[in-house]
Parts: sequence; structure tokens; C-alpha cells
Amino acid sequence: MAHDPSSFRSILVPLDGSPFAEQAVPLASRIAQRAGSKLRLALVHQVPRAPVDMAGAKLFTSIELATRRSERGYLRGVQAKLRAGGTRLSSAVTLTGAAGSALAQYVRELGIDLVVMATHGRGGIRRAWLGSVADHLIRTLEIPVLLMRPVEGGPAPDRPPGVGQILVPLDGSPLAEEALDAAAALARIWDMELTLLQVVPPVLLSTDPALPLPSAYDEELTTMCRTQAQDYLDD
Repeated sequence: MAHDPSSFRSILVPLDGSPFAEQAVPLASRIAQRAGSKLRLALVHQVPRAPVDMAGAKLFTSIELATRRSERGYLRGVQAKLRAGGTRLSSAVTLTGAAGSALAQYVRELGIDLVVMATHGRGGIRRAWLGSVADHLIRTLEIPVLLMRPVEGGPAPDRPPGVGQILVPLDGSPLAEEALDAAAALARIWDMELTLLQVVPPVLLSTDPALPLPSAYDEELTTMCRTQAQDYLDD
């Protein structure tokens, strides 16, 4: 299914059963409500290696069944909260396999337009899981992935207070410009301003003999580069 970058018809929130991952749900819910999108939840079940002896196999089976029941109950609880808040929830599914690969395949099969998830690159196994899965999705998916940092000890707001702009850094390349459609769509949904930014490094003066660190920069050439960058952003 072709992706329309100007709209988000279907939004996915990956969950792992932790309060940290769940903090992405309110933000995704608000985007879905404003955009008229369907919201999907996905939890990836991690299957441990089964033991080879009979006694261990029985214990493994009972633990596996209890874990799956717990995961289904967790998803039903999140579903109930969303529906009570008026969110148009399309599905809540449990996937199996390597988390990043399973989620990426699910996104492609269903033609999802946006992934919203919490990520925390450090501090505990759960948060490391979130960080590694987010990294995998960013590297492999062709759709926008909106990441948010969880708030310690409490739910995250659906929109940061006092924030009225979306920043899009550009470097003049078509690759960087691919973020513009998704950013513009979010700006329309939230009625926010869009700010484009290009960083122009100073043009350093050559030194003779060469010094380890240049002592000054060429102001005229740097000004020319800044003018070119501003013309590009204006266009």
C-alpha cells in the first residue's frame, strides 16, 4: 500500500507491557483523534527457549500460557481506556518473534502510516528494549516514526505545554527534505508553526604554515554561504 505522507490514516503504538512504553499512547491517541485516524496497538510476545526434559516442558507450557493470558489482559485494559476516551481503536494484537522485525512486517502488511512510541536509550532492560526496537524501526521503515521520551514517575502529556513549533533541520539534500511532508502534516494537525533550519559552518581561513587549529574564519565567504542557505530555505 502506498504511503500518503500528507495524512496519517493508521497509527501504530508498539507496547511491551511497561508503563514507559504505554506513555506513548496518549500522544498517539490525540493525533488519531485530530487526524481522524485509526489507532492500532501491538505487543510482541517473546517466546523463551523451551527446555528438553519433560518436567521442564510442563513448567514452560504453564508459564507460557500464563504470560499470554497476562498480555491479553494488559491489551484489553489499554483498549478500555482508549475507548472510554473516545479514541477510534482499530485493533490490539499480539505478535511473535524478534520485536523489531515483527513490528516492521506488521507495519508493511497493514499499510500503517505513522509509528508513535516511547524510547529510552538507557536505564534498565525494558528501556533498553524500547531503544533497540526504535532504532530498528527508524532504520528499516519507510514511514515516519515519532519518538517521545517517557516521563519518570508519571504519565506523559499528550502535547508538551507551551510548545508551538516543529523544527525540521535540513542540509540541502533531497534525503533531508523527505521529512517535510510528515512534519507539515503534524503541524496542520496541531496548528503549530513549522521552522526550517540549516546550520552553516564558518569557512575557516587557511594558515601558512598550517596550524593545528585555525585562528579565524573568512567572514565574507561565510556570509555568502549563509545567504545561499537562506535562499534555499526560502525556496
